[in-house]
Amino acid sequence: MIKYFVEIKNRIIIIFVSYFCLFLTIYYYSYFLLILTVFLNKEIINNNVLNYFIFTSISDLFFTYLKLTNNFSIFLVYFNVFYHSICFLKPGLYKKEFFYLKFYFKLNLIFNFLFFIFFNNILLSFISNFFFNVHYDKNNFIKLFFEANICEYFMFYKKTYISFFINFQFMALFLLFLSYLNIRILKKSRKIIYFTILIFSTVVTPPDVFNLFWGYFILIILFEINLFFMVTKKKLNQVSN
Repeated sequence: MIKYFVEIKNRIIIIFVSYFCLFLTIYYYSYFLLILTVFLNKEIINNNVLNYFIFTSISDLFFTYLKLTNNFSIFLVYFNVFYHSICFLKPGLYKKEFFYLKFYFKLNLIFNFLFFIFFNNILLSFISNFFFNVHYDKNNFIKLFFEANICEYFMFYKKTYISFFINFQFMALFLLFLSYLNIRILKKSRKIIYFTILIFSTVVTPPDVFNLFWGYFILIILFEINLFFMVTKKKLNQVSN
């Protein structure tokens, strides 16, 4: 029993050391990361919406760097914690359970990398375009000038990314749960699953029909692809046996 507490203590120390090293490294490059979070938003750069940023307190810029460093460090340490959790639980898991956890971890790494590219190149520009086109019009008789605070812009970027990231985690867990179920159960309860996906899409997508449709459509496609691979894998196992 004591050896498990010792192992937990060692893994916690490793995680904290990893976070500390990441924090120092990322803080050194925090200025370039801040530039990256701004210039990845093509919508505001191409339309010259943001030509400069302001900060209203002498400490604003410093705390923005700290928040940026802390959030990037936590995001990377998340995968480290996930990896150590799997390694710690491995001796007490069945082969099938360990396979699903390992599969989810690898899938999470790949999908999060793709999601980061998709968010910064497509989704962030779309969200920025939506908010700027609601009330902001350059041809208005009343001149409206937007001066972005660097700290508030980073908080907008952070909250938007985290909200989509959490929704993505729920979606990945939902697909993992579906892959754990029996194929016959999935086929018989397809209508219930479609209705559950519709409710989930309604909760996690913005309140308009267009985004609801695309969220629902993407989840249905992922579900059908997952079901197709499960059926194909079962048939291949039957042929090989």
